[in-house]
Amino acid sequence: MYDFVMSTFNRLVDVFDNIIDDWMGITQHRARRVFKDYIPPPHCRWCGQTDSIDACCGGERIPWSRLYSLGLYDEPLSSAILKGKFSKWESGLKYLGRMLGNQVKGSVPRGTVVTPVPMPFIRKFTRGIHHSSVIAHALARRAKLPCRMLLWKRNGQTQAGQSETARHHLQLKSMNVLPWAKIEGKHILLVDDVYTTGRTLRVAVKHLRDARARSIRVAVIAVTKMPRKG
Repeated sequence: MYDFVMSTFNRLVDVFDNIIDDWMGITQHRARRVFKDYIPPPHCRWCGQTDSIDACCGGERIPWSRLYSLGLYDEPLSSAILKGKFSKWESGLKYLGRMLGNQVKGSVPRGTVVTPVPMPFIRKFTRGIHHSSVIAHALARRAKLPCRMLLWKRNGQTQAGQSETARHHLQLKSMNVLPWAKIEGKHILLVDDVYTTGRTLRVAVKHLRDARARSIRVAVIAVTKMPRKG
């Protein structure tokens, strides 16, 4: 019923947007319009790269069993992510989360718990949005999975603009499992906006593994293109 109602509502919104665009010349920048013809490209099931899929991460130790992604960190995904994070474009993040949910639905073990990569409270307060949480909840609702906060992160220097080396030295102590989180024996789907070096995801995965998660999968909106090895 929910999917039928939302589908009908979205069609009505599209009709309204077309009327406004055609009659008044005002383009509505809705996520449905931006991504109407976007088709996520095939990507590596472990690192998310879209070229040389069969050998892009050969030999690299990947700590999760599967990675879901909508594509590389390029247009139109990059602009949508930045607008969601810094301009609080919540509807856009939710739409991308639902797109990820379409990939996840039916492909993860039953009862998998969706959890976002945590954001420090001060950063969440100053930005006015926890973007990973917005994406995770939209994904979970579309995939019909529970969504829980399992990790917390203390405030520290943001990774934006830092070198790969600086990101690599992110301390494990900056993140931890919430005291009341029930993780042991659970299948976990960890959600973030962008996979760059993977250091933050690896830190989160380590804490989830230490808490005896049964399996861990990762879902991100976009993956930063990495140079080919060799």
